[in-house]
Amino acid sequence: MKPTKEQIREFYGQALKRCLDTFTQLDDREWGKRVNGWTAKETLAHLVGTHLKETMVLTRQVLAGEAQHVEGFDNREQMTAFREATMKEFRDKPTSELLQMMKETFEEHLKILDGLSESDLDKPALSPTWDRQGTVRDLFFASYLFLPGQYQEIRKVAKRKMPHW
Repeated sequence: MKPTKEQIREFYGQALKRCLDTFTQLDDREWGKRVNGWTAKETLAHLVGTHLKETMVLTRQVLAGEAQHVEGFDNREQMTAFREATMKEFRDKPTSELLQMMKETFEEHLKILDGLSESDLDKPALSPTWDRQGTVRDLFFASYLFLPGQYQEIRKVAKRKMPHW
């Protein structure tokens, strides 16, 4: 059963709010702690950069009727290198700026969702991370799921401040 626009909007909005509310409670020491090789701040930079450089690009392209292509990311084998390069591009920004960018870009994505019909959500879409054809709905649902996944990674540095998802 595919999620409805309302379900995606509700879950996605709640996930964004939870991440923003919780991430703002972390201090510089926590943002500097390592999580699976990256600092928590680098994980935040990865979240922001991936959304800006991949998700928003793909969403805009498919809705404009353009061929979908992310520069430097043509297939799944390039995912790790692409996302690491994107993280490095954003990691030197202040945490407060990354959080503001996160808020703005994910809210922009939600506004795009608000303007779509159910039939718009069923338009074909592709992502270099997928092994099959997907839909616009899949792009939005994957964006929602990306938030709790990265939250759980960042949570590893501040379990007392950040409840399990």
